[in-house]
Amino acid sequence: MKNLKIYLAIFIALVFYFNASAQTVEEIIGKHVEAIGGSDNIMAVKTMKTVGFAKMMGMEFPFTIYNVVPDKVYFELSVQGKLIKQGCDGTTAWAVNPMGGSSTPEAVEGEEAGNIKDRAKIFDKLVSYKDDGGSVELTGKEQVNNIETFKIKYTGKDGKSIVYYVGTSDYMLVKTQRTLRIQGQEMESETYYSNFKKAGDVMMAYSMDVKTKGSPMGTQEITMDKYEMNPTIDEKIFTLPTK
Repeated sequence: MKNLKIYLAIFIALVFYFNASAQTVEEIIGKHVEAIGGSDNIMAVKTMKTVGFAKMMGMEFPFTIYNVVPDKVYFELSVQGKLIKQGCDGTTAWAVNPMGGSSTPEAVEGEEAGNIKDRAKIFDKLVSYKDDGGSVELTGKEQVNNIETFKIKYTGKDGKSIVYYVGTSDYMLVKTQRTLRIQGQEMESETYYSNFKKAGDVMMAYSMDVKTKGSPMGTQEITMDKYEMNPTIDEKIFTLPTK
């Protein structure tokens, strides 16, 4: 009888644990969406222009990004007077990399195409995981730079995962962790988000630190100078340029 009581107690505890976990991850994401600005304000953002710079190896590199919901992006980065360009028209991803020895626009596929297409997202994938066919799982809590966070694993329908760390007090994004494949090599990348401010009716991070294990560039410090919400964008920029 004593053992039965113990087993029942364990069973009940586990049942309530799993139910609480399932409810909690939904609740956390709901509060995260509200912290950003709420579903209505998020859905109202259809286009965005971002201007900023990346600091690497003691040098600063200005960049501009144009986004059109749901899947168009154009990115350009100035490096020593030359422009590295990447884009996606919703289907075809492409790149121009004069630093790699070629100024000819080329369509790209595979992992590189996936990385470019990921930039088309204006907000993190927790916001849209249901529409994207992804799944989420609460895997616990973790301290990140002295901030207590919920640790949520997002898995896309392609099987690739991103771990999101969301603050337990303000529900803002603190960190993401993912595996990238760059030039045939897998690298663990962590991005830390800070300096959140209102841009239009939504909250955006104005500072990011990107740390990629095994990268010779070290930490990339990214600063956003300006977010422009719903600007008019000539969508020709997203199309693979003619050679």
